[in-house]
Amino acid sequence: MTSISGWNSDLFARMLRERVLAWISRCQRTGKGQPAYALDTIAPEATVMSLCFAVLIKELYDALPNATERAEYGGALQSLQSPETGLFMDPALNPDDLEPASPGTQYLVHQTTYFALNALDALGFRPLYPLRFAESYLQPMVLEDWLQNLDWANPWRESNRIMFIATALYTMWQWENEASALAVLHRLLDWLDAHQDSETGLWGVAEGASPLYAMAGAYHLLPFYFSLGRPARFCDKMVENVLSLQQSDGLFHPQGGGDSCLDVDAVGVLVWCSLAVPAEADRIRVALERTFEGLLANQSDEGGFCRARLRPHPPKTWKRRVAEFFGLDRLLHQPYRPCPQIMTYEGWKKMPFDIRQPDLWSTWFRSYGLAMISARFPGRFLDAIPWRFRRLPGLGWYDPGAIRRAYEKA
Repeated sequence: MTSISGWNSDLFARMLRERVLAWISRCQRTGKGQPAYALDTIAPEATVMSLCFAVLIKELYDALPNATERAEYGGALQSLQSPETGLFMDPALNPDDLEPASPGTQYLVHQTTYFALNALDALGFRPLYPLRFAESYLQPMVLEDWLQNLDWANPWRESNRIMFIATALYTMWQWENEASALAVLHRLLDWLDAHQDSETGLWGVAEGASPLYAMAGAYHLLPFYFSLGRPARFCDKMVENVLSLQQSDGLFHPQGGGDSCLDVDAVGVLVWCSLAVPAEADRIRVALERTFEGLLANQSDEGGFCRARLRPHPPKTWKRRVAEFFGLDRLLHQPYRPCPQIMTYEGWKKMPFDIRQPDLWSTWFRSYGLAMISARFPGRFLDAIPWRFRRLPGLGWYDPGAIRRAYEKA
């Protein structure tokens, strides 16, 4: 594990950035004359979401391509939008390729649209067509009925759905001058205020959500408060709950080794709340110093970041233990080799990855966690990297000025 004490942080930062960007290039694929990326260096197929992840990593590291290449990337994404609905469709998405635990085709289409909107924004482009799929949510009762019927026992997943729709509404307001979208966004936040747990500051707790999933859900919702100039309530309670989830390795997965999603969710909530509750800033900084080292430990030798490089392996089977006890593994020249732990992104078989090997999603999120900690506490971490955060509220967002202004107005 890399330690942040006694290091040449500027040199380390430059090397980290160079290694990440070099690794991303290995995920690029040749795809029908258009930019294409797979989730990692060995994934069989390119997907639209992987292309978006590559763009968003490059934006974060201030390494977006030149104007000609940006136009190629932007044009490739624009060509995927449906004129009828405004949704962005991945031609490779087939319902037959989804695992039973997948959140489903509609979820993946909305997720693809979400990332396409963000990648287009990073590249300096806009969608070609209006986001008509979100127009029904401009009716307040439609929005509130939809919110009420979400499965709040799993706020980690359901808050993603909210983020997808809220981003569509936000871009309708910003890019299409749809004033009613802003009013509905405030209506959404009013609803969330009315359903926030006052003891934890989180959502879904009353419906039986675990503190871990509730924390992850809060991360997806808070940027919309701050971007719209509204203070989030009970930030002090959020801090207490998130810190209680931190593990001995500084990360936030209960099995150890961290998790690229859960870790950045926790970092985001803590960093934002450290601005909302300045009295907690020193305490949060100390906790995030441990997290910072845990995030760095998940960078692979290849340069990309892993979902959980140091996650403990599953226990050995009883047959393996017996074989080792009697020395049969040595006699038969079959030493123990832990199997790869393969997951699929959102249950889509065309986006498999090994949690201990680097992938684009984890590289973006773990880098984003390092960036937020570095930007919040300058002079201690990776100041030499010119971090560029997302402008749209949601994943990749960080705007300390907006957070401070939200509480100054309160």
